[in-house]
Amino acid sequence: MKLSFTPTTGDLIRAGYLAVRSRGFVFWFSVVFFVVLPWVLALTGILMRNTARPMSGVSILALVVMPPIMVTLFGLIPVFVTRGAKTLNGVHTYEFSSNGIDVSGPSFRSRLDWSALTTCVSGSMGLLLMSGKVALLSVPGRVLSDDYRAELLSLARDNGLKIRAVR
Repeated sequence: MKLSFTPTTGDLIRAGYLAVRSRGFVFWFSVVFFVVLPWVLALTGILMRNTARPMSGVSILALVVMPPIMVTLFGLIPVFVTRGAKTLNGVHTYEFSSNGIDVSGPSFRSRLDWSALTTCVSGSMGLLLMSGKVALLSVPGRVLSDDYRAELLSLARDNGLKIRAVR
């Protein structure tokens, strides 16, 4: 089975989300830190302010702007980490077989043996092949038809990978 695609920024964000989502504690810690905490602090700051003194414009702006900024940063962390990588410019080709996975792209060619992998994280955003807790290969959902997805999951399962579905 052979797939070819050019990675996009959206692919990086979705792969990063899948990687974080596959690790329960890291995911929930990130959600609390980047989403819940900023909103709680903003609402607490607004509701508990000293009514004898009006809030400054800067304080109001910080309370209103910080939560959306933190949520955006949560989504963009994978982009910041991989920004400028020359290997992401151009077509990537993944060839899956029972013998392993041949991966090639601009300035790289590699072979990945199934024995190096432990888990296949599957979600609507794509597939993430992992070795322990480390993401090694991401297949964007936009390049997977239902038939390809089923075939890839079957191949992963046949080669001893644990399949983990995430939302």
